[in-house]
Amino acid sequence: MKYLLLFFIVFASCKSATIQLTPTEKEVVIESSGGHIHGSLLLPADTSKSMPFVLIIAGSGPTDRNCNGSGFKSDAYKLLADSLAKRGIASYRYDKRGVGMSNDFKMEETALRFDDFINDAVSCINHFNTTKLFSKIIVVGHSEGALVGMLACKQTKTEGYISLCGAGRPIDMVLKEQLAKQPDAIKNESYRIIDSLRNGTVVKNVAPLLASLFRESVQPYLISWIKYNPAKEISELKIPSLIIGGDSDIQVSVAEADSLHKGNPDSNYKIIAGMNHPLRTGFKNQAENLASYNKPEMPIASDLVKSVADFIKGLK
Repeated sequence: MKYLLLFFIVFASCKSATIQLTPTEKEVVIESSGGHIHGSLLLPADTSKSMPFVLIIAGSGPTDRNCNGSGFKSDAYKLLADSLAKRGIASYRYDKRGVGMSNDFKMEETALRFDDFINDAVSCINHFNTTKLFSKIIVVGHSEGALVGMLACKQTKTEGYISLCGAGRPIDMVLKEQLAKQPDAIKNESYRIIDSLRNGTVVKNVAPLLASLFRESVQPYLISWIKYNPAKEISELKIPSLIIGGDSDIQVSVAEADSLHKGNPDSNYKIIAGMNHPLRTGFKNQAENLASYNKPEMPIASDLVKSVADFIKGLK
């Protein structure tokens, strides 16, 4: 009897272990325009039935698949992917070209264009459409990635689009607003450069103080970005859309989300109370807001996760 009881306990333990499934993550490499995009495909624990899929597109600068980059480590995209997986939603987040493991693109900064990132997103969408593994494909773009995703959706087959903290006006207007409170000498020179770029003209001999934003090698990229008006582009999007902003975002104001929603009045619209640019809430002041850019241990906004998941699961 003792052996029978022991067998029952062991068997019960094994059975219990097999039903405690966890999400699985694997590296997926996608060819795109002369290089390879590296990213993480995260699948929910239960893959026995068809599931929706989200492509997560990173924001501006050298930002990796997890929402980490030069001077910040937030893990915002990783946390979003983990939260969606718990709700039965698969995702793929990737290192932008020239960042992290997506490093085999033969390119100089002077040759980089905004359309390169659109083409990479298109390659990713087409790849997952070809696999036919998922019930629907939804694109989620954060910050600059919101415009990238919007334009990629117009070139591919997708069932939904979500903007997270995306701009609603051309980037030259956004930059001017961000620089408006700088000392006059910096603001006026920046405005002069921005106006030149708006007209398609590169500015030479940029002051060292402004080189991080407007060095000559990055100006062709800015010129290629400025030509897009997000409010106009989203007005032409024919799939269900969700626009999300945060009222504590010090980089992209709520007015930008308003502009996108006016461009597409049929879109779903949500402003998350207390949420900042790296998708966090719970801070008490500006210093804590900024500190959250380097606190990957902080959870992302629960209201954000719910809004995204509800939108995705409500798609037909």
